[in-house]
Amino acid sequence: MFKYILLTCAAISFAGGPTHDPEDIDFSRVKGKKVVKLLHGYDLESAADIAALAPSCYEDNDSLSYQSHTKVMEVDAEIDEVWSTYKSISPTEDNQNKVRFGLLFSPDPNKLSYSADSYDGIKEGQIVFWNLKFVMGLVKIPVGQKIMEVNDEEKFIKICYLAQGKSHGTQYIQLYPEEDGKTKIIHYTRYKSASKFRDKRLYPMFHNKAITEFHEDVIHKVMEKNESEEEDNETLSSK
Repeated sequence: MFKYILLTCAAISFAGGPTHDPEDIDFSRVKGKKVVKLLHGYDLESAADIAALAPSCYEDNDSLSYQSHTKVMEVDAEIDEVWSTYKSISPTEDNQNKVRFGLLFSPDPNKLSYSADSYDGIKEGQIVFWNLKFVMGLVKIPVGQKIMEVNDEEKFIKICYLAQGKSHGTQYIQLYPEEDGKTKIIHYTRYKSASKFRDKRLYPMFHNKAITEFHEDVIHKVMEKNESEEEDNETLSSK
């Protein structure tokens, strides 16, 4: 499908039709009608528009107005290997069911990336738009987030919602090594919106489903890599 789109765009350009400024958002390549609607709702037309978006992070001095959510998982792999996977896993990995990638902005250099593009890994300053799908696709929630910190020493990622969105707050992903060689994953979230019902009833349920799928994809990729390496070692030892 993406090859068809690229070939079509090339044909239009060759024929002297309108060309697309690479810094402008190519809405035909953005996955998810809800994400496109969100971008239009924010009046975003270019990479520069996205770069100007402000995050809305959790504030300690207003902690009583925020709700909290914690997800703990474990993977049978060394922490460095798990951390490397978190940093490098593509947002389009495994064609996720609940979490669908829409658009990525990277600040250095100012660049827009779509689902068919290569991925250079998670970096501070990136802004990503997702289309969250629940209840067999009947509920679709577009979300924009900004990567605030990627700490290699502490194995820590900090992600904030955008100020224009319905949800405000911060997600923290922290990895911890365990004595048996496994790695503990803690995903801690502080969040709030203008709706107490949404914060108490809807957000925890949908948020838990989305982040569980994401972490399971990372764990699956780690285990798949380990199995592949074990098979390679067995093959070498048998020769």
